[in-house]
Amino acid sequence: MEAWAAQGDQVRIDAADLAHRGRVQVLLIAALVIAALAGAFRARCTVVAHLLVALLAGGVLVITQHQWESSHTPPGCIRYAPNC
Repeated sequence: MEAWAAQGDQVRIDAADLAHRGRVQVLLIAALVIAALAGAFRARCTVVAHLLVALLAGGVLVITQHQWESSHTPPGCIRYAPNC
């Protein structure tokens, strides 16, 4: 919603995107911690369910990182850069 409300303001859109990735990363960590606790208590069904959620959250992070990198291309050659 924040990216939609930004109405083209790239700074606000980028901030909203970073905040979304932060929330998904917290979800991934929480799912992995809960899966580890469930594994410690030998609840196999719960471990499988939480690992699937963690895989889903990891996939979302990979997709958003790829979208970020493809939409924010680096500038061209800088005049005094060593690679020019």
